[in-house]
Amino acid sequence: MAETYTEVSIGRQWRDPLWLWRLTFLCFAVAIALFLALGAAETFVLTLHLQLSSIAEQSAGTFDSAVVMLNRLLFPVVALCALSSLALLYRLMANAHADGPTTKLTGPVLAVDAYFIPLLSLFMPPLIMAELWRATFVASDRQPNGLIALWWTALMIGMFANIFAIYASPATWADPQQATKLLSLSAFSFVCRAVAAGALLCIFGTIVRQQRSRLS
Repeated sequence: MAETYTEVSIGRQWRDPLWLWRLTFLCFAVAIALFLALGAAETFVLTLHLQLSSIAEQSAGTFDSAVVMLNRLLFPVVALCALSSLALLYRLMANAHADGPTTKLTGPVLAVDAYFIPLLSLFMPPLIMAELWRATFVASDRQPNGLIALWWTALMIGMFANIFAIYASPATWADPQQATKLLSLSAFSFVCRAVAAGALLCIFGTIVRQQRSRLS
């Protein structure tokens, strides 16, 4: 999936990624707020399940309605995050090619496609992000200091934990001990995804600032 600059750079033009960065930041800020709110809600439900707290019947109805609304908002917000981040990744990768990298660098189209290729999507995105980082900071040799690893590890853990909790059988939820584990796992998954979103924002923000520094 690596192509030389001469193979990919034809027709590539450097364009300011600022507006895409601002859109991505806004989408991710909303997503992080939703993740944390739903994580807190799951934690509160866990305390109710363990009889560590209580809630009035009227308040319980309001709480349930709020959680349902937040869950309905989650999918479109996450979808917007995915679209905006892929568009930003494409632009940053295209800019890296327009700058003329000295090492092999994945093409911008393949960088986006990597998220949709079965099996490869489990490990290629962080490798491509590392390529983009190295191409961006080739002069200063600045390191991501674990940001990329934190982003992908937190994202994978959060996604798989959420899938496991969502698709657990009704019989599993009916068991009090298993229900406690699943509620804990669900709350943990939301926190992991919030951490992943924050780490990705830090990665993108750092690369955008470096690329835009050429304007000055």
